[in-house]
Amino acid sequence: PKPRGYEFWLMAEARKRNPRILLDCLPWSYPGWISSPFSQDSADWYVAFLDVARKHYGLKMDWVAAAWNEHGTDLNWIAKTLRPTLDAHGYADVKLQAPDEDNKSWLIFDELEKNPAADKVLQAVGYHYPSKWGPELEYEEKHATAKAIASGKALWSSEEFTYSGKTWEKSMLLAQCYNKNYIRSRITKTEVWCMLSGIYPGIGYSGVGLMEAQTPWSGYYEVWPATWTTAHTTQFADPG
Repeated sequence: PKPRGYEFWLMAEARKRNPRILLDCLPWSYPGWISSPFSQDSADWYVAFLDVARKHYGLKMDWVAAAWNEHGTDLNWIAKTLRPTLDAHGYADVKLQAPDEDNKSWLIFDELEKNPAADKVLQAVGYHYPSKWGPELEYEEKHATAKAIASGKALWSSEEFTYSGKTWEKSMLLAQCYNKNYIRSRITKTEVWCMLSGIYPGIGYSGVGLMEAQTPWSGYYEVWPATWTTAHTTQFADPG
């Protein structure tokens, strides 16, 4: 495959600024030629993606999500197809995370107890919005279970939302989220969208994110308070 889009360029620029930054990826959809999201075809597609990152941009990916965004995963596919395929193509050091669901929080640990092969190769578990948001931060139903925390696996909030990072009020909610994810659930990675919003005014989710560039071709962008809220954490918490 030929490289396209801006994501690889963005990752390469991030690596220049911080060589220790960790890179990972998550499929939101699949090409039409893939027979199933959890098949040999999809495992080969993962390899093709990693090949483009390495050959065209000199990027070594640290993690991939062995899942389909908010559609879960297949543990047998992870253990019997994806992991062996990555290993056979020189990506044995790329770690796997799953299931990237926004419900059934942390129940994958019940499944992993019954599937030791998958448990062995899955190195992190990520769910979306484990602390809910805003006033709902106090709700308990999505916090990591005792079984999850005792597992020894890395626990992630693999999708969080900023609303608008333009105001300090909303940015303080993001700060609460970072803190409570760790305090309550021992979550050591929180992924926020969108880092840089290029959504036109009037379109859904316009104005969310850490920064905004509605006309990126002009070179104009705005750095919002949410960026400094995030920096407050990342300045003393190193990647990994």
